[in-house]
Amino acid sequence: MDVKELARESRISAPDYSGVTSDGAAISIKAVSAQPDLAQPGRANAQTIAATLTTANGGVTRMAAASGQMDQSANLLRLTGNVTVDTSNGYHITTDTLSAALDRTRVEATNIVHATAPMGAITAGSMIITPDPAAPGDYVLVFNKDVKLVYEPGN
Repeated sequence: MDVKELARESRISAPDYSGVTSDGAAISIKAVSAQPDLAQPGRANAQTIAATLTTANGGVTRMAAASGQMDQSANLLRLTGNVTVDTSNGYHITTDTLSAALDRTRVEATNIVHATAPMGAITAGSMIITPDPAAPGDYVLVFNKDVKLVYEPGN
C-alpha cells in the first residue's frame, strides 16, 4: 500500500468548522466532504458547502455552493459553482464565485451577481457585506459596478 497515494485520496466526510470573527460574528461551515490540498498545507477542497454567518446584532447570512476551498492560512473561504446567499433581511443573491473571510465579517463577490430584494430585482458587477463604518455593530450589503435595480412597488 502506497502511503502517498492514501494521503492523496484521503477524504473527510461531513467536515464542520466553527469560529468567531474579530467583530464578534459567528461563522459555521459544513460540507458533504473535504479533501486536504497536499500542495498547500492549511488548505482543503470541499464539496456541497453550506456556511452561516451570524453577526453580533443578530443578522444571518446563509451561503451555499457546489464546491469550494477553505484556506486557513489566508483566513478565507472561497465558494464556486451555483453560489447562493440568503440574508435575514430578505435578499437572495446568486453568483458564480464568492469569498468569505474567516477572521472578520467580509463576504464578497467580485463577479456578476443577481439578487431579489425587498424592493425588487438587482443585477450588479459585484457585491460586498462588511461592518458599517458609520454605525458600529451594524452591517451593510453594497452592490457595485453597473448596478441595475428593477423596482417592484409593494414587494
